[in-house]
Amino acid sequence: MTNKKAIQNNYGQNNRPTVLIVLPVYNEEKALRRGVERLTSFLRDHNKYDWKIVIADKNTHDNTGNIGRE
Repeated sequence: MTNKKAIQNNYGQNNRPTVLIVLPVYNEEKALRRGVERLTSFLRDHNKYDWKIVIADKNTHDNTGNIGRE
């Protein structure tokens, strides 16, 4: 039998599943901002998870790194 109340950890925060999303990118300056905005919108709509996005820049030669840092 499951308890429908949120499970609490020692700090009083909800103990929700955590998702780490890694986006490997290479010269993606044209698509990166729009793609990350769509992804964050989806994740916010499905807010039963704690999540973090990591952008792994593979030594690009365009403005991808600066856009990722924004």
